[in-house]
Amino acid sequence: MEFAQTVFFFVVTLGVLVTVHEYGHFVIARWSGVGVVRFAIGFGWRLWHYTDRRGTEYVVGCVPLGGYVRMLDDRDRDRDRDRDRDRSAAVADAQVSITPSGASYSTLSPWWRIAIALGGPFANFALAIVAYWLIFVMGTTSLVPTIAAPPAGSIAAGGGLQAGMELVAIDGRGVQAWEDVAMALAARLGESGTIDVEVAQQGRTRHVPLIIVDWQKGAAEPDPIGGLGLIPTALPVLGKVLAGSAADTAGLRPGDRISRVNGAAIDTWREWEQAIRSAPAKPLDVRVERGRDTVALTLVPQDKTDDAGAHYGLAGVMPQLASVRYGPIDALGRALRRTGQNIGMTVGFVKKIVTGLVSSKNIAGPITSARIAKASAQAGFEYFVDVLALLSISLGVLNLLPIPILDGGHVLFCTAELLLGRPVPEAIQAVGMQVGLVFVAGLMLLAIYNDLARLF
Repeated sequence: MEFAQTVFFFVVTLGVLVTVHEYGHFVIARWSGVGVVRFAIGFGWRLWHYTDRRGTEYVVGCVPLGGYVRMLDDRDRDRDRDRDRDRSAAVADAQVSITPSGASYSTLSPWWRIAIALGGPFANFALAIVAYWLIFVMGTTSLVPTIAAPPAGSIAAGGGLQAGMELVAIDGRGVQAWEDVAMALAARLGESGTIDVEVAQQGRTRHVPLIIVDWQKGAAEPDPIGGLGLIPTALPVLGKVLAGSAADTAGLRPGDRISRVNGAAIDTWREWEQAIRSAPAKPLDVRVERGRDTVALTLVPQDKTDDAGAHYGLAGVMPQLASVRYGPIDALGRALRRTGQNIGMTVGFVKKIVTGLVSSKNIAGPITSARIAKASAQAGFEYFVDVLALLSISLGVLNLLPIPILDGGHVLFCTAELLLGRPVPEAIQAVGMQVGLVFVAGLMLLAIYNDLARLF
């Protein structure tokens, strides 16, 4: 059952990404006036197909590992004519009758061919913008990025970060959730220098420089948050008090901020949780800040037993979550910025893999992608859409690499044609395509190897 769910969410995720990518090529091709022979999602045996009045065939294949848009090309037509010249006139007439209307791809200007090549990656970026816009409009709910006391000797401890500090920005990039923190820190993997961390504590903000030297360079599984010594927690502010619980009986209310337990100061949710768990059925003197008042209460945690038979206390409360929602216009601006930031981060990540600052073991293949898709879908719609946006950006950036067989390779050949004033010889293009195919195949094998290494 779990395997079936993984496959299902992988197919859905990849299907959306590939369809959007190929549709980007398709739309620009139609605008250019070129004839589109086939719009295909998946390979192999056809599960479904349809031909429209313009002669374009739409196909869904049984192997959902990619797609393509085939355009009318005189070079293909000439090869087909040489191959089929001995066929009967009736068969030839039937072939002509289904030829799509429109110009040949080879007659388009280099500018149009560049636009068609860029259509796929830019469609992926547009999907990310729409996904982030949807998230911001619907609203996000998450823990405020507050830290517990960093471990002694960690980078965070050396920089002076303390328990209860809320992370506000990383290198000038605002963060509102731990996901934002992870993304901002991932951009600095493998580097040396200073990470500028802006924190808030007791209503005041300040900048804390964290010094890094070859930070997690070459790490097979880098941990941006833990690598600095950051331990996520929450402020000791009650978000929800369960009816009939020990906290409810004691008089605690949502919005109360725990300040002391038995005289000991409480700065984080983790400290509050530890105080409760260590005192099953024992009365605790709890001081809370309620508005401008300080209220003293007596809380007796419920006595619970875990699977190992150990006793622990339970109060029946939940931490306060940050819920943020934006209007359509503001959400669009934020979606554009988030997409731009993540494009830059992905480009930087690829560069670091090429230069060796980040290990090639971080290249993920279909197995890891499937597991991520399943986990995000099970976590909720917001997380699934967020992961979909990031994967869409990754697909767009990778296709822009100047490697023959990828979209960036087509742009490279067309740019060379503009500079030379004539097309790149077909023999050179053919060699380039073979080299590109070998490179992409090798990259896929490496990704699958990494997937299997993570799995086993």
